[in-house]
Amino acid sequence: MTLRPPFLAVLCFLMSGLAAAAQDLPAPSDSHVLDLAEVLDATAEARIDRILAETEDNTGVVMEVVTLTDIASHGGAGERMEDYAGRLLQSWAIGSPDRNDGILILVTTDPADARIA
Repeated sequence: MTLRPPFLAVLCFLMSGLAAAAQDLPAPSDSHVLDLAEVLDATAEARIDRILAETEDNTGVVMEVVTLTDIASHGGAGERMEDYAGRLLQSWAIGSPDRNDGILILVTTDPADARIA
């Protein structure tokens, strides 16, 4: 069987997408806050976690807060922050799939940026 150039181009494109998807994302935390950038003190982190746990208990809506120094060091090299936040939201399966109501707040320090997915 002879492979034609368009087939090879499509194959290379698909393989590059698989490589990007295979990058390591941070693992979910046991709490609602994952402060890998270490910008929150223990009191603030506990308070945010408590508020988000209460919100989940009262409404069923799951919210997670993630701080990173940058997305490139956490599986997002070359990716737009919006796309990374969406991929992290889906990877962690935040929220109810039936209601599509999960919320991820992603904050980076270098560069200073934030996204809500």
